[in-house]
Amino acid sequence: MLVSIAYLKPSFLGWVIVLPNWRSGKMLLSQLVAAILNDLTTAQDLANEYSSQLSRKYNKYESEKDNILGNFQVPSGILQEIELDLKFAVEKLNENKTALDIEGTQAKCIELATKIVNEALEEVKKVIHALNIPARNAETTATPQALPTLIPSEKAASSQPNNEREEAIKYWQELDLKIEGDSYKNALITLMNESIFEQGKKQYLRNKKWVSESDLKQIILAVLQKGVLAHEDFKKLLDLTKKAFDKTDKDMDSIRINIENSFNQIIDKYSTSSYVKSLLVVMPGVPNADIVVNPATLKDLPIDMVSTLKIKAGLQSYRWMIAESGQSLQKVTE
Repeated sequence: MLVSIAYLKPSFLGWVIVLPNWRSGKMLLSQLVAAILNDLTTAQDLANEYSSQLSRKYNKYESEKDNILGNFQVPSGILQEIELDLKFAVEKLNENKTALDIEGTQAKCIELATKIVNEALEEVKKVIHALNIPARNAETTATPQALPTLIPSEKAASSQPNNEREEAIKYWQELDLKIEGDSYKNALITLMNESIFEQGKKQYLRNKKWVSESDLKQIILAVLQKGVLAHEDFKKLLDLTKKAFDKTDKDMDSIRINIENSFNQIIDKYSTSSYVKSLLVVMPGVPNADIVVNPATLKDLPIDMVSTLKIKAGLQSYRWMIAESGQSLQKVTE
C-alpha cells in the first residue's frame, strides 16, 4: 500500500488522515515517524480486540445447540507490512539537543553509591564495636543470605540468659562479618545505584532536568532506611541485643539515633550541588529536523523544496510463553 500522508490514525471505519499541530503544520520528523509506527501498533491492537469479540459469536452455544458459525474460523486480520510515502518540507535543524550518556552517567552513579554504602557500613561497624562485642575467633563461621538469620523464636524463648547473651554475641559477630563481605555490600550498592540512576534518567528523558540536591537526599535516605535501619534482620538483632545485654529502651534509641545521625552526615556530604552535577554525563545529540506537514502550506512551496520519505514498516507478533522454568516473551514464527 502506497499512501501520501501526514499522519495516519486508525478508526473502526478505517484509516483517517490527521495533521498534528494542524494550524502550523509543524513538528519534528522523529515525532511524525514515531506517531505512524505507534498508530500501526494501535491498529493491530484494535483488530485483535475486535477479533476477540467476534470469537464469542463463533463459539459453540453453551446449550450445545448447533451454531452454524461454529464451523468457521474467526475472521482476523494481521497487519504485517505497510509502505508509506511521506511528504514534508524541512524548516530548520535543531543542533542544540543533548542526549543522556547512559553508560557514563551510570558509572558515575555506581561510583557515588559505592562511596556512600562503604561509609554507611563503616558507621554500622562502629556501633557494633562500641557495644564491646567480643571479636570473632577463627572458629566463627557465618553464611547468612542477606543479614544474619535469627534463631527461631521458640529456641530464643527457651534459652537461658547466658545462652541468650552468647547467641546475641554470635549474631553481632556474623553481622560484622557480613558487612565486610561482598554479597550484602554489593546488593546495597546496586540498590543505591539503581535508585539514583533510574530517577535521574526518568526526569532527564521527560524534561531534561536531572535530580536536585533534595531529590538525591531523599533517595540516599530511602535506600539506607530500607537496606539497613528498616531491614528486618537488623531490627531483630537490635531487639535481641536489648534482651541479652539488659539494655533499656533509651539505650536502644541512642544506638538508632547515633546511626541515623551518622547517616545524615553522609547524606549531607554526598548530596551537594557539586556531586549532583558530577553524576550527569551528556553527549551531543543528533540534530532534529523541524518539518512542515500541512498540505495547505506544502502546495504553495516549490516542488524542489518538498521532501519525500518512504517508510516500509512491519509488525512482528510476540506471545507470552509460560513454562515450569518461568515466563518469557517469544516471537511467533508460524
